[in-house]
Amino acid sequence: MKNPSNPTESRETTLWPPHCIRDTPGAEFVPGLDTEKLDGVVHKGTLEDLETYSCIADIFGNREAGFDVDVVGRLREREVSHVFVVGLAGDFCVRYSALDLAREGFVTFVVGDCVGYVDEGKGREETLREWEGMGVKVVQSDEEEVEWVRRLEQ
Repeated sequence: MKNPSNPTESRETTLWPPHCIRDTPGAEFVPGLDTEKLDGVVHKGTLEDLETYSCIADIFGNREAGFDVDVVGRLREREVSHVFVVGLAGDFCVRYSALDLAREGFVTFVVGDCVGYVDEGKGREETLREWEGMGVKVVQSDEEEVEWVRRLEQ
């Protein structure tokens, strides 16, 4: 895959088949999630020929291609310091979103029991090691850190 911002740069990666397509059942939130409390939704991966695992940038670190929201800008504008990441592909989208958010200086948590993995073995192990090395903390939904968020709702 070639970098759209620098054609001399390329990367070997898996280009996933279409999934979680906006405005289709595959992109719906899980039943029971109170979406009234959402401040916004990031639509990423909108370009068919470019992989964007992270919620911040594509695999080359470009922030302008395939995103409808400047996540870092929005978080900083709202003076957010701590972020919690959940999702289906812990070893891909969740992995790179958490790493990028930590690199941007956010205190980053992954809610472990709200994350799945494509590769429950090696992929999961490598991801957990990388998160640990970057200071990303894995917590469970019944732990103190997540309780902080629940208290904000009251």
